Amino acid sequence: MSKTKITMIKDVIEGRICLLPYGAAAMRDFETITNKRPVIIKAHQPRNPKHHDRIWSIYQIVADNDPALETADMVSEWVKIKLGYVDYKMEVDGQVFIVTRSIAFESMDQIKFKLFYDRAVKLLCERLGIDVESLLDAKGQAA
Repeated sequence: MSKTKITMIKDVIEGRICLLPYGAAAMRDFETITNKRPVIIKAHQPRNPKHHDRIWSIYQIVADNDPALETADMVSEWVKIKLGYVDYKMEVDGQVFIVTRSIAFESMDQIKFKLFYDRAVKLLCERLGIDVESLLDAKGQAA
């Protein structure tokens, strides 16, 4: 089975959701796919840098308002642990320790990051005892 990466764009045409080749090179590659045969698609959406910056702004707001989590980095680590974005490692002596996973661009695409972001915002709102709108309003005022 050959694998070809084709950049696609999602659109709605006449009420139907479609994936369309994005650009001339994508169209050329797309035309090599046999008609009326199943195709397996692995979706990967490039990360939005503004979305990444937004979570770090929110982490800073939490750090500024929660004495137990003094820095944005501490907030980030706490969120990843609470949401289960961790791996368990074992020392030679059998002692288990936790390593948080990365949310860097190369580690998580936009689709996965959006799921992480939505869960993180909800968790942080619960911790601060505020609703999502209040947290996002505070982020807007801090920007």
